[in-house]
Amino acid sequence: QDKIKIFPTNNFRASDIPDCDRAMVYSVLNWRDKARHNERLQAIFDAGNKEEQNVKQRLGYELGFEFIQQQADFEIKNNIGEIMCRGHIDGKILYKGETIPVEIKSMNENIFNSINSLEDFQKKPIHRKYLRQMQLYLFGNNEEAGLFILSNFRHEKIIPVSLDYGECEHILQRIERNWQFVKRKSYPDPIEYK
Repeated sequence: QDKIKIFPTNNFRASDIPDCDRAMVYSVLNWRDKARHNERLQAIFDAGNKEEQNVKQRLGYELGFEFIQQQADFEIKNNIGEIMCRGHIDGKILYKGETIPVEIKSMNENIFNSINSLEDFQKKPIHRKYLRQMQLYLFGNNEEAGLFILSNFRHEKIIPVSLDYGECEHILQRIERNWQFVKRKSYPDPIEYK
């Protein structure tokens, strides 16, 4: 229970770019209103953080991968230098003199089995956020490609991802557009559901 905290939010988080523009703006302007998660969800977060370290140890021991720049921060600024979005990457693998950005995601067995390609990430809103997160990480770190390492707490699955300039430009335009709402302390129109 002591670990359950809500932190002030002054800009968008690369790991939390939802499908909805209004939700993006709310995440900054109304961060105080965010409901605290419960102990069960905190336990899931804790298990995920521990599994991230386990994955790094397993891949380092079994495959000889060296993980560097772990939890390295990055920022995305607009053309006048305002920080619109922040994030950090789980780390990079040093391989044959090259660095490869890595994002580690632990998940239950059913989700793990359902994701085998980048297209599979498109099926659910939370997994689409993972794709946006990785695109921003690649852009923010000037990298052409990276790896998702998925874990079911026993095995890993590696899915490569390339920087998609068109998709990344779309994400950056959304961030820029919604940053203007944050600055005006106003909100985009709600999504019209049909």
